[in-house]
Order: sequence, then structure tokens, then C-alpha cells
Amino acid sequence: MLDAKWQHLKKVLALVMAFAMAFTMMAGAAYTDQADIVATEAVDMLNTLGVMTGDPDGKFRPNDTITRAEAARMIYSIRTNSDNADSYKSMQTTFKDVPADAWYAGYVKHCQAAGIVSGTSATTFEPSRDVTGVELALMCLRVMGYDPAKADIGGSTWSTKTVSLATEAGLLDGVNCTITAACPRQYAAQI
Repeated sequence: MLDAKWQHLKKVLALVMAFAMAFTMMAGAAYTDQADIVATEAVDMLNTLGVMTGDPDGKFRPNDTITRAEAARMIYSIRTNSDNADSYKSMQTTFKDVPADAWYAGYVKHCQAAGIVSGTSATTFEPSRDVTGVELALMCLRVMGYDPAKADIGGSTWSTKTVSLATEAGLLDGVNCTITAACPRQYAAQI
């Protein structure tokens, strides 16, 4: 069943990428710090899809990092093709640091309910903490249908196993940063 889902997901993602790349070729974002962006195709694609954008001053800030809450928003936006998660704000959550009135509440709660994000403890999500590349890769593996229990992504070796599976799945292709450190925006787009 996972193979059929994976094949379907790969087809959908390939179609989305082809569509986005076609638009990217015609309407690539011209940031004032464009010369600093290494992962240009990924950044342009997510900009075209409205998942990641630059600042009002025209900068993308490719080497700034993203938070765990911003990662949840990106994943929500990609999965639902929407940036409005208000309908999920009132969902129950075990995370005591995700209040219903926070801008990120609906994104985090949706992603927790879907099994995409986990906390740093049973009751803590740490939404303002920078997401590491390996944490983001794990979130993406879960979106792709990997079951952490079946894929043996847990316990003290979760990071090593995640990097192995993410590398095998191609999620880390073109990612040129320390995967266990805070993830720069351009490499978050790449993952």
C-alpha cells in the first residue's frame, strides 16, 4: 500500500514541480540578494507556489534560518495548497506552548494531527526554535508516507536513520549545509 501511495505521490510531486518550473522560467523572483542564493531553482519554485517569499524590501535572506513554526507553515501550505490554517486553530494539541491565538497554531496543530511533526517533548513543540535540517527532513519523510515506527525512525538513532532515508529519497540532494544545525532558508526550500 505504501508503494502505491509513494508512486502516486511521486507522480503528483513531479507534476507540481514541472508546473512550478515552467512558471519559474518565466517569472523567477528577482531578489536584491539573488547573488547569495545557491538553491535558486528550489527558492524560485517555492516563491512561485507562494510557500516562501522575500521581505517587503526585496531580500530573500537565503542564509537566515527558519523556525519550527515556519517549517510547519511551509508543509501545511504545500500539502493543502493554502496558507490559511485558521480552521485548525481550535484543534486539541498536547503542546502547551502552542496557544490557539498564535499565528502558527493552525499549522502546527494540523501537522501534529497528521503525524508530520512531533515535539521536543510530549508537551513542548518549541515553535520559535530554529528547525534543523534533519528535523525538516524527518517532517518531509512523514509527508511522503514514511511511518517512523516501521522505518525505525525513533529513539537515540532517529537522526542517523532520518539522514540515511532522506539521502536515499533524494531529499538532501543539493543541500550544502550542516544538516544537524539550524536550516538556512534556501536549503529549507531545497529539502
